[in-house]
Amino acid sequence: MKFFFDNNLSPHLAHAIQELFRVEKTVARVIHLSDRFAPDAKDHDWIKALGEEGRWVVLSQDAFRKNDIERKALRDSGLITFVFHRQWTERQHWDKAQNLVKWWPSVLDQSRKIKGGAALRVPWRYSNGKFEQIPLSSLSKAAHLLPLTPSHTPTSAPSNTSDTPPTVCRTPDATPPADQAVAVSAIAIPPPACPASISAY
Repeated sequence: MKFFFDNNLSPHLAHAIQELFRVEKTVARVIHLSDRFAPDAKDHDWIKALGEEGRWVVLSQDAFRKNDIERKALRDSGLITFVFHRQWTERQHWDKAQNLVKWWPSVLDQSRKIKGGAALRVPWRYSNGKFEQIPLSSLSKAAHLLPLTPSHTPTSAPSNTSDTPPTVCRTPDATPPADQAVAVSAIAIPPPACPASISAY
């Protein structure tokens, strides 16, 4: 597993995390964009390059909504991307550093549970390490969060257009819709099985 800090995050944060990761044998590298690419590199270029290599986890303050080329590159890359909430941009350097270290075990744990691409939002407030899955309606490589069970059964969430949060349940062969935004936790707990009236996606 390798971690990549986008250019909108401080290289000092990336290098500090790299030093802390020397005790983690499962993490090969932690780098900043400037360690490998030109500072003005186009997002879609480095996203494509990392996607072709595989096993990269991207951290950014960018929502990747500048243009269609950028969004398509992200959807096609299969990268795991953690997007920091805009509140992070309002904080000072030492506050960011302190909070990033607090969040990091959850970031690492969640990265290990995902197969394929995914985009998750990192709130400023830690709140037990809960992330929000960012909907990518045409994501070509949908993410599957692996519950901490031997069966690794993916979850599904039926669509819900009302203000009531959707009911999440487990079905044997269900694959979650890519455009379904659901909250995810650093500790995945398998949901209850679906009743007979709810069909699998």
